[in-house]
Order: sequence, then C-alpha cells, then structure tokens
Amino acid sequence: MKIIEQHRPDVLELRSGGGIGLLLFSLPFAGVGLFVLYLALFVPGGIPIFFGLPFGSIFLLAGLAAGLGRAGKIIDLRQGTIVAWWGLLAPWRRRTYRLHDFESVTLNREVRQSKNSSYTVYPVRIQGADQKISLGETQDYFKSRRLAGRTAKFLHLPLSDAGLGQERIRSPELLGLSLRQQLLQREAPPALPQPPGELLTTIKRKGNSIMLQTPPRAGRALATAAALAIMLASLILAGAGMAIIRQFELPPVWSWITLLLPPLLGMLLAGKVWRALGPGVCERLIADPETGVTLQKVRAGGQISGLKKIPADELEEVMVLNPQTEIEGPEFMQHIATHFGNRGIAMLSDKDMIKFGKKLSGRELQYLDNLIQATMAS
Repeated sequence: MKIIEQHRPDVLELRSGGGIGLLLFSLPFAGVGLFVLYLALFVPGGIPIFFGLPFGSIFLLAGLAAGLGRAGKIIDLRQGTIVAWWGLLAPWRRRTYRLHDFESVTLNREVRQSKNSSYTVYPVRIQGADQKISLGETQDYFKSRRLAGRTAKFLHLPLSDAGLGQERIRSPELLGLSLRQQLLQREAPPALPQPPGELLTTIKRKGNSIMLQTPPRAGRALATAAALAIMLASLILAGAGMAIIRQFELPPVWSWITLLLPPLLGMLLAGKVWRALGPGVCERLIADPETGVTLQKVRAGGQISGLKKIPADELEEVMVLNPQTEIEGPEFMQHIATHFGNRGIAMLSDKDMIKFGKKLSGRELQYLDNLIQATMAS
C-alpha cells in the first residue's frame, strides 16, 4: 500500500490498487468475459448458456476487480480508529477497528510457494492480541521497512522487524533517527570495547574514524582446483548423456542439448565457486561519524572496486546476522558456506544495506559491531 499524504497530522491514509499497469493487465480478462457472455446470450447457436454464463461472468468479474479494485486503510488518532475499506473505484464496504486493541507493528519475511516457483515477500501488519490488520506486502524489504517504520512512528507503537531473519524490536521514539542520534540519546554512549583476543580483522584508527579489513580469501590453487573439478564433472555428465542418447537412438536435438547444457551450467557454477574462493580480495570497511560507512573490495595490487556507501545521517542500524552460527568442516567448505550464507555485520538505512565480515567468527563479529557503534557515537 502507498501512503497518501494528508493535511491533517492526526490521520494516516494508505491505499492500494489502480494504475495503468493493473488496468492493462485486467483488460484481456474483462474482454474475454464480455465476449463469452455475448456469444452465450445474444448469438443463436453460440456457446451454451449453462457454460458461457458462469465462465464469462468469472472472467468479467476478475477483470473488473483487478482493474478497478481499490482498498485502503484510514488511521485516525483523534477518533482512535482504523477504517479498512474495499470497493471498485470507491469504497463499497468498510470495517472499523479500535486503535487500543493493537500493540505493535510487525515486519516479517515469508516465502510464498506456487506450483513451479517460490518467492519472498515482506508483509507489514498492525498486530493485536487476537487480531491483525495487513497493510500490504512487497518483495522489496526496504519498501516494506519504510512503510512499517512510518506507520509505527505515527501510531507510537513498537516495530517488530524480522525481515532479515531475526527479530529486532525498534522503539517508536527512535524510528527515523540516525544511528548516531540514537546512540547520543543514551545516558552513557557506548565506549570503545576491548578486543576479545586474536582477530582476523586488521583495525586501523585515524582520528574519529576506523578502517576494518578482512584477510584475503583462499589461495589461487584451491580456487582453481575446485573450478576444474566442477568443469570435469560437467564434461563427464555430458559424455554419459551422449552414451544414453546413442543407445536409445533419440532425436538429434537431444544430442545438442546434452553437449551444451551440462558444460554451460558447469561454467556458471565453476565461476561462482572460483569467485567465492577467489584470491587476493579483501573487504575494507571505513566507519566515520561524520560521513557514514563505506565498503570497498580491495584486490591484489591495491585496486579498489565495489564501492558502497551509507551516509551518516541515513544509517539507522548496525547488527550482527546469525552470531551463533559457527561454520565447521574443511576450509574450502567454510569459504563456500560463508560466501553464500546470511552472516556478518549488517549496516542498514531505510534505502540500502551493507554487509561486512561474512567469514568471521560470531565472537569477532560481536566485537566489531560494538566497535562500529562506539565509533559512530564518538
């Protein structure tokens, strides 16, 4: 749902539906429905009415609902109500809720399953003890995060944010404030922590800023060996497929598919693994209370790429992702798991996120999290 700006500071209105895209999407359905109804009702000897009437009506109603359907929520602090409405072009049906029945705003991560695919959505809801109101969902975490934050701040309710897999309770008083503003509001801003012992990260201080740099990834020999093993396996698979095709005398098109598809997939997977184990690439994070946080990828020879930055006035959260998940096993499996896993330190604004230190231990990540927060408060 989109927030509709109001002149009244005590009213928040959200609305969904409409737009050229939905209208164009709905026209074929409505057109098919009208055409079937016309054949069933007005053309002698056309489609039998017992089939055409329900079939055409379903398509017509689906097209009208998709193209002209509207829904919305009106939150009125003065009246103490939430009005949910539905209709075609205008409200047809309304339902009123009392604000005092609700205690939080929630943002979750949910996987929707269909017959052939799945996708992730981030629903936003107003939650009560025995009821909840949906404010909509998107496939973009940051769009849902902005909607949830704006609603929670307006209602002065805590925001339960589990969009990244672990729940955080965000106070309504701190929503919209930068991390530095939040930390400086504390009675005792965080002090610089003591290191927990030997660290993999290189730490350098310059004035009020710090630079954190992770060690380079695995060596070239390991990365090359893993990539070659994948390519060899794909070629063996292609050869086995060709033998099966010759044995059963399948059409020639299967020969081309078998010759091309396994090596192509092998090349893509080998490239992924080689980059995961890639040599000579370090992550460098610069945290400065005045300018914000900047992530760089430093390659062999000092070449910098992959620059990403969140300004200090937009940075709202620093958190450790999955701090208790330690990775065990051979070194090359650890590198692959950390490359593809959801782990590290996340620095968030309402528009973007920076992740740092995916292959560090949970203890070191917790220390760096405290160090970054103390630096941003200095």
